[in-house]
Amino acid sequence: MSTVTATVDSPQAAHAIDLVNKGLVLAWLWWSLARLTIFPLVGLLVSIKFHYPDFLGETAWLTFGRLRPVHVNGVIFGAFSTTVLAAQGVIAALLIWGFYYLVTYWSTPIIPA
Repeated sequence: MSTVTATVDSPQAAHAIDLVNKGLVLAWLWWSLARLTIFPLVGLLVSIKFHYPDFLGETAWLTFGRLRPVHVNGVIFGAFSTTVLAAQGVIAALLIWGFYYLVTYWSTPIIPA
C-alpha cells in the first residue's frame, strides 16, 4: 500500500483516501460465490438422501439429520452474510461518491491478466 502525500485541501485527496478496501470486498464476493456453490450441493445430497435413505450408507456423519443443518446453516450464515457484507462495501461507496466511483474504481478486471 502506498503512502498518501496529498494534503486534505488538494483535489487529489478525494481520490487518494480509500473509503472501501477493494481487496476485502472482492474477497467477500469470492467467498460468497464459493459458499453459494458448495452448500446448495450439500442440499442436493440432502434431498437425495431424503428420497433414498440408503444413498450414502450408514456413516454417522452422512445421515440426513447431520447433513441438513450443514446445508441450512451454510446457506443462511455462510452465503448470505458474506454477500451482504460485500454489498455494504459497494453501497457505501455508491452513496458517498456515486456513479463516478463505481465506474472508475470497480471497472478493473476481477482476474488479472
